Formats: sequence, structure tokens, C-alpha cells
Amino acid sequence: MNNINHFFLNFNTKKLKLILSLFSLFIYSHLSFCQEFVKDKNVLKFAKKINKQTLKNHLKILTSDSLEGRETGEIGQKKAANYILNIFKNYNLDSIDETRNYQQYFQIQNCHILSANIFIGKDTFNIYQDFYILGDIPSQNLSLLKTEFIGYGISTTGYNDYEGKNLKDKVVCIMSGEPKLPDGKYVLSSSLEESDWGKDWRKKSILALESGAKIVLIIGQKNKDSFNQKSLMIENYQKMNSVTNILNPQKINAQAIFISPFLASKLLNVDTTKIFIKNSIETKKTSSNVMGIVKGSEYPDEYIVISAHYDHLGKKQSMIFHGADDDGSGTVSLLELAHYFAEAKKMGFSPKKSILFLAVSGEEKGLLGSSFFVNNPIIPLEKIIANLNIDMIGRVDESHKNNHYIYLIGSDRLSKDLDILQQNVNKTYSHLKLDYTYNDSRDPNRFYYRSDHYNFAKNNIPVIFYFSGIHKDYHQTTDTYNKIDYAKIKKTSQLIFCTAWHLANLKGKLKLNNEK
Repeated sequence: MNNINHFFLNFNTKKLKLILSLFSLFIYSHLSFCQEFVKDKNVLKFAKKINKQTLKNHLKILTSDSLEGRETGEIGQKKAANYILNIFKNYNLDSIDETRNYQQYFQIQNCHILSANIFIGKDTFNIYQDFYILGDIPSQNLSLLKTEFIGYGISTTGYNDYEGKNLKDKVVCIMSGEPKLPDGKYVLSSSLEESDWGKDWRKKSILALESGAKIVLIIGQKNKDSFNQKSLMIENYQKMNSVTNILNPQKINAQAIFISPFLASKLLNVDTTKIFIKNSIETKKTSSNVMGIVKGSEYPDEYIVISAHYDHLGKKQSMIFHGADDDGSGTVSLLELAHYFAEAKKMGFSPKKSILFLAVSGEEKGLLGSSFFVNNPIIPLEKIIANLNIDMIGRVDESHKNNHYIYLIGSDRLSKDLDILQQNVNKTYSHLKLDYTYNDSRDPNRFYYRSDHYNFAKNNIPVIFYFSGIHKDYHQTTDTYNKIDYAKIKKTSQLIFCTAWHLANLKGKLKLNNEK
């Protein structure tokens, strides 16, 4: 209090009035969105119809042995897609085009890395010991190529590592992350949180490849122990699972070789590098996103997208990974939300904006389905007001004593207005504990980057990721429907229903944080 008094005593009366008026304007601008919120007496009429038994019935079918874990591109995933498609048809949702097509197909290719080496002079470096590979790198035997370091591999307004560089057919080596200022803040964001350039290696990789690079090397970890830990994790996964990529000839897929600090030091002393990679390519397969639309009455060309992934890990030998919580819980929530928005429209309570119900596949393979959707949109991305993504909402984690909570991730990252609306909805209708633990940008789990909402966020579309936390059955064969808390799915689904209802009846768009 004393510091504040001292501050104001140093200004004359006119300056003081100006400061107070600006302060009032600031407060009003941040509260005005709250003051616009009006309770809608009709929303609970439909939200309360969401039914625990229906949720359970859907989930028993989607997690049954006959669907074999719904692995992307396999028969179980296709059975799940047909089930969802028929539900959308039964609810009379509009299809994505006039041919009554409810699916967006994309091709994928699975491959296993059989062997890979990097040769520098007389030295040979081996995969998983000195480097690991991420993304869509085909088999290749590259002869000696010019090697060039280009800093952090960033090109944006005010900062450009590419200026004056000719990278055609070169091996390009870049550092992960982004540069910092002396005070510890990042150069691009001017804050303690990295920009997308620092967080997303794919963005750097695609830029380098588009600039003519033959292959991209990234110095991923700053010390040997952290590199070895990450490399071991990648090795264990890649030896058990194929690497899956979307086949999209119109797009360059992200690909990179992450190298150890020791290998990076060796590259500093050479001009050329030789790289050998041999993959075993499996048969190309087809997967799909399933979509149904409830058309808006006043602004049908503006959309709220509600998403959940319906794929899972499939079957390994005789073991089935049922994926009841991950993400059967989100999928059945999506079906019930579609049900009662369709019913509301039928009864004369149509949303003003359209709602697209998006069941994506390929999430477990690297967010492939949602990536394909935003890169091949059936609607202009600028017409999407927000994405509400549902992934794992069916269990209670160890941090909570009951099911009366939900983790919110990303709700304020791009639009604080979205978070304000979410809080108002919860206070008015649901009264759940909104837990922001995993929304912290410093959270080591990095859940913000690990589900389908992230592909929308990368395109500057406000998002909320609904999540109930990790449990011991996560990605195990024991993630079964009989362990699901259906009351929890119902509570969370009702919150999402009310949130989507208010978003779909919102005038205009949500204000983005970077808008003045």
C-alpha cells in the first residue's frame, strides 16, 4: 500500500485522472465479456438428457473385442468409423457435402526403421546411440552432401536465420528451441514462454525442407544424459510400433534426425556428411475422419468444432488395447453431444452458428487425422470460432478424491475471452472444479501439444482440451469399459454442451489475445 501511495503522490491531478480513467477502461475491457454472459433457460433442458446408460452402451460396442483396439487403418478402426457414421445419420446430422458423405479419407503409410547410420570421415554413428529419427524420412542412401549450420532455423519478422543462405540439397543442422535475452526471456515471445518456433520442431523442419534442404539434423538435447533418455524412449516405441505418416503429395511432411551433442561437435569440423537409412515399408492404408454437422440458423458459415479421436493402439499378438478412456470416453461424449444438439434443432432451438462434430483417427500415430483436417479443410479455418477437444474424460486420477472436476488445457492460451466464457458457463450450470494444473506452460507433461486441439491452436483457433488425467491403465490392455466412471463423462459432457451452446449463439467471434 505504501508503494502505491508513493507512486501516485508524484503525479499531478490531471495525470492522476488520466491514469485512473485508463485503468478503468482496462478493467472494463476485460470484464465486458463477462457482463455479456446471459443464462439461457433452454440449455439445461437438453444438457440434462445426456444419458449414462447410452454412454455405456456406445462404449461397450466401440471397445468390444471385434473392433480389435481400433488401430488406424485397420479393420477395427473402419468398423468404429461406420458405427459413428450411422449414429450421425440416425440423428439427421448434415453431411460434409451434398453426396451424403460423412467421411474425410486420408492415406497413411507405416514403416519400420531397419537400420540407419551417419558417416563423418572414417567415423560411423548409429541410430539410437548417436541419433534418432522422427517424422516421415524415407529409405535413402545419401552420398557426401554439404553440411550447413543455420542457428535455430527460424525465419520470422525481425529474426531470420535463413538470410543469405542457399540450402538446396544440403544437410542442414539447426538447434532446438529459440534464442534468449540476457534477462532469460525468449527473443521472439519477449516472455518466459517460448513461441511456437521454440516448441514445435515440425515447423522448423518443414521450413528447412521447403527451403531446399535434403535432410534436417536437429541438436535436440544439450547434454548426453537427456539425449540418451529421450533416445531410449524413442527406440522402445519404434521397435514395438511402426512409424505412421500421412501420404499427402501436396504437402511436405515434417522429418528430422535428432543428433547427440557429441555427434553435433563432430559435425562442426567437417564440410560434408553421408547418411544411410533403410526402412521396411508396409502396405499403404486408408483411414478417415468422420464428421456430422448441425447447421446454424443465422450464421451457418461460422463453426464450433467439437472433436474427439476414436482410434487407439490396436492389437499386439493376442492382446487387445481397448482404449475405453483413451479415447472411447471422448468419442461417446461426442455422440451424445451430437444427439442433443440435433434434437434441440429439431425442437426449434437451433444454434445460431453451425456445430461440426469431428471424430478423428490417427491421433495415436501423431495427431494425423486432425493434421489432415486443418491442412485440407472442408470449411475455411478462419470460419472456425473455437475447437472443443475431448480426450480421456472417463476416470478419476490420483490427484482428486471425487469425479467433480475436469482439467482445462489451453482455454486462455489464444483467447482469454474463451476462458471467461467457460468459467461463466461452469458457474451458471455445472459447478465443477476447473483444474488448470496442466495448462501451465512449464508443465513437463506438455499435454497442450499431445492431443488433436493442438493442430487447431497452431492455426490460431482458440481451443479447450477437456481431460481427466492419467491413470495406471493408460495405454494398457486394462483400459476397459467396466472401469469407466459414466457419471463423470455425463458431468463433463453437460459442461461441454453448455459451453458449445453459448459459443454457437455468440455474436461475432472470440477476441484473440494478440488483437488490440
